[in-house]
Amino acid sequence: MRNGYNIVAVTAAGRRQYMKFLIPHILKSDMIDRYDIWVNTMSKLDIAFFKELENKYSKVNLVYQPDGKINGIASINAFYKYCVDPKSIYLKLDDDIIWMDNNALCTLVDYRINNPEYFLVSPIVINNGLCAYALYNSGKLKLSRYLKAYMEDVAGWCSPKFSEKYHRWFYDIIKSNCVEDVMISNKEIAMNRFSINAVSFFGSSFNEFSGEVVGDDEEFLSVVKPTSLGCSNCFVGNSIMVHYAFSSQKKYLDGTDILKLYDEYYVNMKFPYYSDISSLILEIESLDSLDEYVQDLNYVGIKKSLKEKLGAKKFYLPVEKRFYEFYVNLFRPIDLL
Repeated sequence: MRNGYNIVAVTAAGRRQYMKFLIPHILKSDMIDRYDIWVNTMSKLDIAFFKELENKYSKVNLVYQPDGKINGIASINAFYKYCVDPKSIYLKLDDDIIWMDNNALCTLVDYRINNPEYFLVSPIVINNGLCAYALYNSGKLKLSRYLKAYMEDVAGWCSPKFSEKYHRWFYDIIKSNCVEDVMISNKEIAMNRFSINAVSFFGSSFNEFSGEVVGDDEEFLSVVKPTSLGCSNCFVGNSIMVHYAFSSQKKYLDGTDILKLYDEYYVNMKFPYYSDISSLILEIESLDSLDEYVQDLNYVGIKKSLKEKLGAKKFYLPVEKRFYEFYVNLFRPIDLL
């Protein structure tokens, strides 16, 4: 609880291999009253892991997809109808937030409380397009050329190699205990979509529209709704978190040692709950059968249409834009200095 508000963290979940880095921060925080895991997966292993978490930790509360239809990010929007308690502040954290500074959560929530005029507030998220621009514009991130203030900048969001270098740059900062050196002033943003890897909002704000999020939740919450309300959003410059990967980066980054570095970091720090969560995952993965965990779950996986499959591979983009991406990444790649 904070200043009379219940603090509820929520995660649209399904990837235990990343959540093992996030969950310890949630459990460790005395400020967070409840952790709602939005079960948005068909994976038996993930569901079993979530159910064991709920059994083991009183803070954990599983929330099931209200329509019973799982379709990746397309089925997340239905969960927001559970974020409408006027007495609560919500922290939406992606399941692949793999690190945050010690004060990140409290700093973000305090700013949320003291600045009710913003629709969403977000920490500075490492590996987030608009946050990268904020760091670049503030002189904290030195790059070989101009980075656009655009969520899907082709040399940033679409470049897994750049994301690896970005991760390594910030990991060195963590290891050097110099995180405060990259903190910046707060940045207000409006009518510009940004990746909502980590955001905070008032339940009272969502109560006004019954948490009915239409279509893509990111577009709706970062642009459509605040614009219709005449509101802006804000990046909180002294709250920092790390986001692992976008879909265009994941396969490449999984082939690097980035996650291994963070695993070693948490182990060496003897970070509370990290060993327990890691052990629980191993226990679940060693079970012969997981049927008991899913026998009462009436979920249906929605098969992606051809358009969605092509869209996921970005084949739907106009030929000229595909060529531009190829040109930029081959001849004008962006690099850290």
